[in-house]
Amino acid sequence: MLIVISSEAEITAEAMCINQLFLSGMRCFHLRKPMATEEECRALISAIDPQYHEKLMLHQFYDLCAEFDLKGIHLKEAFRRGLGEKGVAYVRSYQEKGFCVSSSFHSILELESCSIPFDYFLLSPVFNSISKKNYKGSGFEVKDSKKKIVGLGGISNKTIAKAAQLGYKGVAVLGAVWEHKNPEECFKELKECYQLNNLQNEV
Repeated sequence: MLIVISSEAEITAEAMCINQLFLSGMRCFHLRKPMATEEECRALISAIDPQYHEKLMLHQFYDLCAEFDLKGIHLKEAFRRGLGEKGVAYVRSYQEKGFCVSSSFHSILELESCSIPFDYFLLSPVFNSISKKNYKGSGFEVKDSKKKIVGLGGISNKTIAKAAQLGYKGVAVLGAVWEHKNPEECFKELKECYQLNNLQNEV
């Protein structure tokens, strides 16, 4: 799967831009706005074409998932750890309602030892980050993992092939898209490169 993660900062005509990415073939969009209020997130979701709501994953304000019938929720690392032994039940409570659930990891050991049945796992940083300066990649190799691991960190059309070689089932992009002068054109190039490397398209 090729995931696009939203910019933390507000983007001019953001909903229109997101709609264009969907028109260009985006299949999964992670809405991550750590500085936004619930009402601001609700307004942004409302401005996105409803036909694409089933492709949106939320990083916060999880009640909006059911309100808009979105794809699912993404658990931040600290939140997941805080759940402790309740993690499995918490995640299954969403999955039983038909929602997808993913989470963030920064350690292969922690990811592999995690007993929570996430639909997919975001592992970062794979390569040097584009959006976070001086955030060095770890080059995690995941060929032997039986879990669906999506690589994050420094993903661009120059690194997708390497991500495939390292064993990732998909990649997530952030800086490559939002720091480009034309996010839609950048996404089209990423999608073409992604398809050339035979990575998976679905969760």
